[in-house]
Amino acid sequence: MADDLVTFDKLMRAIAMRESSMNPSAVSDAGAVGLLGIMPKDAMQGMRDGVPTVWEAAEAEGLQPQDQTLGSAISLLKDPAVNSMIGEQYAQELINKYYGDTEGVLTAYNAGPGKYDRLGSAAAMDIPEQQEYARKVSEDYENFFGAPLPENLGVLISPRPQVRPRGLMEQY
Repeated sequence: MADDLVTFDKLMRAIAMRESSMNPSAVSDAGAVGLLGIMPKDAMQGMRDGVPTVWEAAEAEGLQPQDQTLGSAISLLKDPAVNSMIGEQYAQELINKYYGDTEGVLTAYNAGPGKYDRLGSAAAMDIPEQQEYARKVSEDYENFFGAPLPENLGVLISPRPQVRPRGLMEQY
C-alpha cells in the first residue's frame, strides 16, 4: 500500500536522492557537497536570510572547525546534520519565496533563485539538468513514495504546535 502522505521530510529525501544518491560524502561535478548538494562557497557566506552559514550550522551541531576555509566548509558539508540543517532551511525559504510553487522551488533549489528569477521557468533554463530537475525530483518522489508531489509545496511547512495540549491523546 502506498503511503500518500506528503511531508517535508519526504521531499527532502527525494532531493537527497537526486542530489547525492543518499551519499553524505558525495561531491557533484559542479562542486555541490553532501546529501542535499550544497555549494560550499554559498554555504560559507549564507545562502539566504534565515539559512545558517556552514559555520553557524556546525556550531549548532557542536562542531568547532579549525579554520573558515573552503576545505573546512567542504568537510563540514559532508556531515549529514550540518548539510541537512542548511538544505532544509534553504528549501523552506524557497517554499516561502515562491509561494510553494513546486517547479519554482525545485528549479531554484538547483539553479539558484537569482537565475530562476531572471529566467522565470524551468523551461527557460540554459542547462538541461536545471530544465529537468523539478520533474526528476517529482518522479523520484513518486517512484519512492508511491504518491505524486503536489503542484504547491506550501502545505508542507504549515506551522505546528511544539507541544501537544495535555489530555488531547491521553485516552489513546
